[in-house]
Amino acid sequence: MTSSQSLAGAAALVAAAVVLTTSADDITIRVSAVSLLAIVFFATRVVPEVLTAIWCFLAFLAIGAAPADVIFSGFTTGGFWLLVSGLIIGSAITQTGLGKQIASRIFERTGTSYSRATLILAFTGLGLGLLIPSTIPRIIILVPIAASLAEVMGYRPGTRGHIGLSVTAAASTLLPTYAILTANLPTIVHYGALETLYGIHPSYADYFIQQLPANAVRFLLLVAVMLPFAKNAAQTTGIEQPRVEPLTRRQLYLLGLLALAIVFWATDSLHHISPAWIALTLASFILVPATGFLKKDAMKTSIDLSPAFFLAGVFAVAAVATHTGLNGLVADTLIPYLGLGQG
Repeated sequence: MTSSQSLAGAAALVAAAVVLTTSADDITIRVSAVSLLAIVFFATRVVPEVLTAIWCFLAFLAIGAAPADVIFSGFTTGGFWLLVSGLIIGSAITQTGLGKQIASRIFERTGTSYSRATLILAFTGLGLGLLIPSTIPRIIILVPIAASLAEVMGYRPGTRGHIGLSVTAAASTLLPTYAILTANLPTIVHYGALETLYGIHPSYADYFIQQLPANAVRFLLLVAVMLPFAKNAAQTTGIEQPRVEPLTRRQLYLLGLLALAIVFWATDSLHHISPAWIALTLASFILVPATGFLKKDAMKTSIDLSPAFFLAGVFAVAAVATHTGLNGLVADTLIPYLGLGQG
């Protein structure tokens, strides 16, 4: 038995004991036990995330932790549908060959240089932060391209080279973009808190200048970590100079739809349409059989929705904690230990 299995088993026994030995009135204690168990199972992955999420839903229902609409509220959030849409869009980018086409054009500039590929992907991710005000849409676009580039360079899925380029693409769209006021939801919340709590109204430029030093260091650290990641990882397949062929009609159509989505994502301050609904609209076009982007049975055979269920399970833990007051209890317990002074 592995250490992860031992930890998960111990957590399950503790949670079961807490639930069975406490009364229905001690709902906060019961919710704490179920939530901790869910977190341990998600972290150790001793069972598939989908199964953990379903068990989490059932456990909350069984102990009467919250109404069903609270427990299943994750399925109604924009984040859930943004992730579902991303899985569909990413699959289309891969299956139409558009990702490999773009990767071939990048390969013309990187060759077999892992370092050069890392830098191009990192700066591309940072640049997308200026255009698209949400991290997941940026990941939707860049990660399939990074995966295709890795394969063109001779790195099979699961190798250090493939992992390194994929992680670089994902992390570069998030970590260094917190200096850009419109780039991420947390920065927007942060801005709103500054206004509401302290009456501070920084401009886009002021916010960028204030946040730039820390985020520049973060970007440099990301590059410094990822550059040597695959230094000693040899390509696992033969490398042939990929032929850069003209984009097919289907690929051009998909590229046009992606460009249109980027325009809508970049101008959300004007039309106020959630990035999730923009992505879902694009995904709905992609799923139309007549477009030929995906096979008719793609949702059954080639698109894995388990990450979306994982997200819904995490949202359930957060929603139930809020509903029962567990989040406030934890905050009231921990904040005094932080030693915060006035201001």
